[in-house]
Amino acid sequence: KLAVVAFVRRHWAVLMLVLLPLVPLWRTVAFGETIGPFDQIRQMKPWNVPAQGGAWDVLQADGVLQFYVWRDLVLDSWRRLEPPFWNPLQLCGAPLLANSQSGGFYPLHVLLGALQCPTPLAVVLLAWFHLAWAGLGARFLALRLGANGWGAALSGSAFGLSAFMLAWTPLASVVTTVSWIPWCLGLTVPSVGVSKLRQGALLALGVGMMLLGGHLQFAAYGLIGVAVMAIVLAAGRKDASILAVGACALVGGLIAAPQLVPTLEYSKFSHRAGKPSAEGWAAYSALALRPVELAGIVFPGATGLPGQSVEIGGSSMPSFWPAYAKRGANFAESAVSLGPAVVLVLGLLIARRRWQGLAGPLIVAAVGGLLAFGPLSALLYFGLPGWSSTGSPGRAVVLVLLGLSVAAGLAVREMSGDRSWRPLLWTALMAIGLTTLLTVPVPEATESWLAPQFPLGQVARGSLAMAGPAMLIGLGLALFGLWQTADGLAMAV
Repeated sequence: KLAVVAFVRRHWAVLMLVLLPLVPLWRTVAFGETIGPFDQIRQMKPWNVPAQGGAWDVLQADGVLQFYVWRDLVLDSWRRLEPPFWNPLQLCGAPLLANSQSGGFYPLHVLLGALQCPTPLAVVLLAWFHLAWAGLGARFLALRLGANGWGAALSGSAFGLSAFMLAWTPLASVVTTVSWIPWCLGLTVPSVGVSKLRQGALLALGVGMMLLGGHLQFAAYGLIGVAVMAIVLAAGRKDASILAVGACALVGGLIAAPQLVPTLEYSKFSHRAGKPSAEGWAAYSALALRPVELAGIVFPGATGLPGQSVEIGGSSMPSFWPAYAKRGANFAESAVSLGPAVVLVLGLLIARRRWQGLAGPLIVAAVGGLLAFGPLSALLYFGLPGWSSTGSPGRAVVLVLLGLSVAAGLAVREMSGDRSWRPLLWTALMAIGLTTLLTVPVPEATESWLAPQFPLGQVARGSLAMAGPAMLIGLGLALFGLWQTADGLAMAV
């Protein structure tokens, strides 16, 4: 018993980050369900049943119509110990390996297939692993940059269980790819006692796994994050080498080449393929993040939730109100939520002006913001071949969320044992409440793309009311945790 207690005390953060993803996945554990909005497609052939309740979400439906099927085909091929070259179900057949989001050569897919794991269970295990892996990666990055135990745990939980990660879970290649980004960034940070050869090999492996994960746009954002972090470290440390990081990234590309090369070749025939143009840029940049989508930066529920509806004037409307203000907006694409704990800590940082050691994650977040809101994405759209065929530039917000989550974790180090932070906690708490109340009524002054008279403000306030209890609980937990940290708990870690 003493050995178990000692183990838990020593590894509590790792155990917490491994077990926390089971909270949002509780139905899969309790009822043996799998992941995906299967009810949304039962009105289609061959089921032809009446439409189910809840709001339709076309992006989430792809989790069943595409991603689940791709995983099933890949796993079935590896159950027969055959490489997943071909998809016989699409048209008269289509390449499966050359569709990068199938993740045909991703090692965990190979392993689960060879172990004869049923697809429904495999999808759940993969989701659990990658949510935990993303959290552990953010913790690893924070520790590499000098965070203490409590701060690194905050970084890991904030990123691994962010609204962004949870919203993209049914679209499996996204979470698979993104889960490797913090590990790759962490492995660019030189570490005392770790040989450069070993660290370089691990970085190359991490980049290879990120590329094999399947979503090349998010992998590209991960590589951009690695490049930014390497430049920042090289500017401040003599032992950091941009060329060495670049060489490791190149080796990672070679590791992923058996899947990457067919994908790049087959992409020439994609319906998205085309040269960049002024008209194409106008359509592409229209999908960039807008300020109205920042209403959920503290609480994701403030913008409404996918699948939930609100009653307005006797009519049932989807509760995700940014979709009425921006054509094409989607909860997953707009999941710009840091959570109350991270916002509290960052607010305290701003109040006290303590930025020591935060350059790396903050600059990564800044570059991600410039990409997500559009200005920097123009360079990629017109300057990088093939970039004009990628999806919404707003997806670069993943770098913002990762960078700010890690920055908050580093800031906890400054708060440890310092009771002078306590009055500022209450100030930041009031600022959060005021920010939420002022941000949500913004739709009153925002013209809906549906119609000028559309009750956008009513839908927004209805969404806020639905999420109110969860907001209060989350804010209470965040405040309690930071209060205890400021009282000296973190000093003991």
